[in-house]
Amino acid sequence: MNLSVFLSVVACACHFACAQPICRDLQAPFEYSKASYCPEYGGFGCCGKRGERQASKLAADAQIRLGTTEEREICSEYTRNVSCLMCSPHAGRIFRSDTAPENEEIPLCRDYCVETYIKCRFSLLRMFKLHPWRQGLVSKFPNSNEVLERDAAAFCERYASDPPYCYPDVTSLEGQFVAPPPPPPEQTGCVCLVPVASGLRQPLTIVGAGDGSDRLFVVEMTGTVRILEERRALPNGPKVSVLHEEPFLNITSLLMAHKGDDGLLNIVFHPQFRQNGRLFIYYTYRLVKDFNNTTADLFSMNITEFRIARDNPNKVDYDSERPIFSVLYLSLAENIPELTGGGFFFKDGYLYLGIGEREVIEGDGVLSRNLSSYRGKILWFDVDNPEEGRGYAVPPDNPYIDDPSALPEIYASGIRMPWRCSADLGDPETGDGAGRVFCPDVGSKIAEEVNIVEKGDRPNTMFPIDAYEYGSEGIAVIGGHVYRGCLHPNLNGVYIYGDFTGGLLALRENKTSGEWQRQKLCVGDSQVCPGASTPPPFVLAFGQDDGGEVYLLGTSIPSYAPGVPATGVIYQITDPARRNDPRKCWRSWKFTPTASSI
Repeated sequence: MNLSVFLSVVACACHFACAQPICRDLQAPFEYSKASYCPEYGGFGCCGKRGERQASKLAADAQIRLGTTEEREICSEYTRNVSCLMCSPHAGRIFRSDTAPENEEIPLCRDYCVETYIKCRFSLLRMFKLHPWRQGLVSKFPNSNEVLERDAAAFCERYASDPPYCYPDVTSLEGQFVAPPPPPPEQTGCVCLVPVASGLRQPLTIVGAGDGSDRLFVVEMTGTVRILEERRALPNGPKVSVLHEEPFLNITSLLMAHKGDDGLLNIVFHPQFRQNGRLFIYYTYRLVKDFNNTTADLFSMNITEFRIARDNPNKVDYDSERPIFSVLYLSLAENIPELTGGGFFFKDGYLYLGIGEREVIEGDGVLSRNLSSYRGKILWFDVDNPEEGRGYAVPPDNPYIDDPSALPEIYASGIRMPWRCSADLGDPETGDGAGRVFCPDVGSKIAEEVNIVEKGDRPNTMFPIDAYEYGSEGIAVIGGHVYRGCLHPNLNGVYIYGDFTGGLLALRENKTSGEWQRQKLCVGDSQVCPGASTPPPFVLAFGQDDGGEVYLLGTSIPSYAPGVPATGVIYQITDPARRNDPRKCWRSWKFTPTASSI
């Protein structure tokens, strides 16, 4: 199946009336089979149980002061029709807001507005909190039908909405979308980028702790880890993403280098973090400049363990620091790319780390094939049962046990630059794919690759599932994640990754042939993704939360040297065409398109 079939699509050739359906939270509509108050929108709409309850309450409140049963019966149909527009698959375009309907205009077409005003003006005005007589637009108590009709015309001239996003005209659009609209075959798949955080300094990781706190942790290459949370700015208002100013962890004083890939590269939380409070960071820093009076600098790559502070869950306990693993290396020149890797994750209880070749020049790949070197390898560690004298043990089923020249920590070899390896969480229902290790391999101006790495792999046994010529899609592949979230079922099983200068890419496996198909992901414009953003000029990394949702991390200026503005941004990747009922996905973050700081 072509990727354009299962991803959301921008129907650019469509008439304006065919604009992508979207809800008030600027996300795709979904199915709610138990719809009762607004059943016309149950098949494909924007309300679950809570949304229907809000629509019902809005209509009921509008009729509170109606005097007679006859008045209430007459107005009940009008108020229900209007309040249920909150559940329309076009609610985001009807109301243009994630809050209660504003009083700039009402979502009624002019003729229906006049009819509603004449028959149920008190309910209509109460529903939208309007007092047009205060501006002299209408009379408060019209004394004849002629005056009432004149008032209705004046009111609707001022407040009625334009087609097609007004009632009842909008219902003609909804008939086209009783299910997610099928994409035209000539269109390419598009996603939306919902802003999550900005003003960051080279963000490289966003990850959950797996402790049920719904916090996300953002790694800045400069040496800080910051916490991102969802909070309500107002008691009954929408949730917004809030980035803590005070770091969760800060090692900036240790990181003296401002070159290449050196700095704080990743963080990972122990699978039992909720019980033991253990976390691990991977970082590199300069030990000695001009080592032994040469032009080379001596650097160290490190894995270090910390524990959470006992008195503050938003801080690490610096006294708990415990070195796990360290490698020394020389960096030969300022103009040589630094290939540190940075893939860092737990799988099957073991901690994995991808390390690049570092200063190796174009096309060498020598160190990645040398089993007596850690460089150009995927390493693994048992950090729960450390051997005496070091912070870890080697897993018992070491694949190179019969090779006396091989370092025991090696899981796989032959990867020049594994920038951001990740493990597949597996299909949420079947578990299919769980544990597969996806590793990109940044080429040396030759080709960029994506590999599924298995234990014991060597260069002659590893075959990429995707490769592209240097410069065709960009200049450096950036590893991503297999989407396993709940919110966007069309994306399930898609490996979302990118290129440093080439934007977003995606791979999907053909289950019959076993082949993977690459698709360049477009990002929808404002008609498809209202409130969303365009891709950043430079893609740095991708992240994944505890619910399997995927995030893009990028920047406008790929440097964190002193004086360089903090232009790092994080976006949640969403499907504008289809999503599941958000209440079924309570463990997944559902960001609003704005962020603030505390």
